[in-house]
Amino acid sequence: MRVSLEDIGYLMLGRSFGAWYWVPNSKTVHPKLRTHWDTEPGSHPFVLTQDYDGGPIVRVRARSLSSRSGAPHEAHPPRHVPTCRIREDGRIVKKAWALTPDALAQEHYSCREPEERLSDLQRILGVR
Repeated sequence: MRVSLEDIGYLMLGRSFGAWYWVPNSKTVHPKLRTHWDTEPGSHPFVLTQDYDGGPIVRVRARSLSSRSGAPHEAHPPRHVPTCRIREDGRIVKKAWALTPDALAQEHYSCREPEERLSDLQRILGVR
C-alpha cells in the first residue's frame, strides 16, 4: 500500500483545530437543527473551530466569498499544500454551525490553516 503526502497530512491534521473541508451541500445537515447549510447543489468550505476527537457533532464555521459580513480571511499561500482550495480572499461567517462526522471524509479535506496564521484564526473565531 502506497501512502501519499496528502494521506499523511489528512491523518495527522485532518481532525485538528484549523482543518479546512470542502463539504458537499448534501452533507451539510446540522445534526440538531436537521437543516442544510445550503440546499443548492455545490459545496462550501468549513473550518474546524476545535479539535474533533469523536462524538456526533463536529463544530465548524463556514467561509464565504460573497458575504459582506464576518471576519476577513486571506487566501492561503499558493501551493502551501497540494490539496488546498482556499485560493481567494473571503470571510469567515459569524454563524456557528455543526456537521456530522461523515463530513470529515478524506475526499473533502482541503488543508490546515497555515501554522503562522493559526493565532489569527483563533482570534477571528474567538477561541484560545
